Amino acid sequence: MIAFAGCEDIEDNTPGLQASKDNDLFRALDVSALINDDGTIAIIGLSELEKLVLTVTSKNVGTYVLGGTSANKAVFDDISGLQYTSNPDGEGEVVISRYDEINGTITGTFRVVVFSNSVSEPLTLHQGVFFEVPIVGGGIIDPDSDFVDTFSAVVNGREFDPTLIASLDAGGFILVTGAIDTTIMGIRFPSTTGPGVYSLADDEFSATYAEDGATVIGVTGELDILSHDFSDNTITARFNFETETTDGIIVTEGEFSVQY
Repeated sequence: MIAFAGCEDIEDNTPGLQASKDNDLFRALDVSALINDDGTIAIIGLSELEKLVLTVTSKNVGTYVLGGTSANKAVFDDISGLQYTSNPDGEGEVVISRYDEINGTITGTFRVVVFSNSVSEPLTLHQGVFFEVPIVGGGIIDPDSDFVDTFSAVVNGREFDPTLIASLDAGGFILVTGAIDTTIMGIRFPSTTGPGVYSLADDEFSATYAEDGATVIGVTGELDILSHDFSDNTITARFNFETETTDGIIVTEGEFSVQY
């Protein structure tokens, strides 16, 4: 367990990722690390509607400088769908202070200054910390459980088969996400939700899709909870949704079965 210093009203989290964001706080509800095909490692932190991806060339202990033409970079997608990046005009560093080879986790700190083509002012993330982030290639599950998470959907006629599936109960809501590299789909709903069909256009039920740095929110759709075992923390559901954009994202045949 680690206490995140430098930010007010922060609870201990393990694993976790958070940082001061200008005058606000970015705290990931879910955090994992993926090893990309080119050998780089992407540390992905997801809040309800924002995403931070820190990409470095290795999981080994060391300092990784961001900016310019470096292969190390930071990308932040904010709640309005704007993408900020450290390369080429930003700067910063990611420091991996510990790589736990036995448990497959990394721990470290970061600070980044990132820019968007859509606004003139940069966004600063400082006093950033990530702790015991699991390096995974599939569902994040209890190691003592035989349960295997599943998540799939069809996006604009193309199969979406995530390499990373994550779920957690935080702040009275369950967040279920599926990710392929840095493309992320998320479904959010109250943790007390039982079997039934719910509109994903409701304030408490939402769907998001992030691709190529742009995050869009579902404006129509349904979440069909087939089962929810509150004792085992397992839930099975189907879903579909559409977003309101020029090209439009249409998600069909969505389904997941997770243990949070």
